[in-house]
Amino acid sequence: MTSPLITARPGTPLTAREVQILRCAANGQTTAETAAHLGLSYFTVKTHLSRIYIKLGARDRAHAVGLTIRSRQLRPAEIEPTDAIRDMT
Repeated sequence: MTSPLITARPGTPLTAREVQILRCAANGQTTAETAAHLGLSYFTVKTHLSRIYIKLGARDRAHAVGLTIRSRQLRPAEIEPTDAIRDMT
């Protein structure tokens, strides 16, 4: 059986589910919160994140979110401001 990580290649487009997981990350959700929100297991979310990092060449969540916004696969309007940011405005 092939590992799901092996099938991810740099430059491969993100799936709709991967963009959905990055949207949750951009909104500050933890892996556990994302899993609960999307009805997935914790390890499924971790696998998706690993594949996302490979596809984007990202180092971490913040880098992946930034690259996804820059490539217009995720729009800033889709990101909910946190309470701390709301308090600053």
